[in-house]
Parts: sequence; structure tokens; C-alpha cells
Amino acid sequence: MDDRFAQRGRQVVELTLEQMKAAIEMMRHSAGLGKDLEPEVTAVAVFSAIYGVAVECIVHEGRDDIKNLARQVMGILRAV
Repeated sequence: MDDRFAQRGRQVVELTLEQMKAAIEMMRHSAGLGKDLEPEVTAVAVFSAIYGVAVECIVHEGRDDIKNLARQVMGILRAV
């Protein structure tokens, strides 16, 4: 992996986390959801769960049941 690829990948992660934090802030203010959760910590946790499942299950294990994996990740996150 060259430095350009790593830099662009980091930019994508940062942009994704910023958008997730903004969405979490909106939920906190408009719907009163997750008032006890820090938006940054929540965004990182959600992103990490999704990224981890994608890398392990899809890339390394070659699974193609993406909807099932997404449903499971969301079920875990809702339960927490």
C-alpha cells in the first residue's frame, strides 16, 4: 500500500466519522436519543463494527450474504 492510498483511505474514514457524528448529534437534539452517549465514541464504535465485519466476513471469509451481515450488526448495535 503506498502513502497516497493510505492517505485517501484515512480521508474517507474521517469524512465518514464526521457525517456519523453529525447524524448522532441530530438524533440527540431532535429525538432525544442517546443523550448519555458521546457522538465521537458512538460514531467510532459503529464504524468499527461495520468495518470489522466487512473485513473479516466479506474480505477474509468470502461471505456474500451482506444483507444478513448488516442485519446482524444493526441488531447488535440496537441491543447495546
